[in-house]
Amino acid sequence: MENKKRAFFSIATKAHLPYFQMFQKSFRHFHPKDELILFSDKEVEQSKDPDILYRATPFFAWQLMKNGYDEVCKIDADSLILG
Repeated sequence: MENKKRAFFSIATKAHLPYFQMFQKSFRHFHPKDELILFSDKEVEQSKDPDILYRATPFFAWQLMKNGYDEVCKIDADSLILG
């Protein structure tokens, strides 16, 4: 069985960072070794797309796949992992 490079990611602007921090804590409790990537204001602004928040999930997923990830999973910043 081959090892695939996997990442979980979320998108949170500065106003939503408290939600991301709660999500991150719950994610780490159950998945301490999995990679969790945050796309924040910096990456949103760098996209130069005025409508990026409407198409952010496929845009950032594609960026990760171009950078060598085989599997990517986006989870909303206001989610909680309960198991």
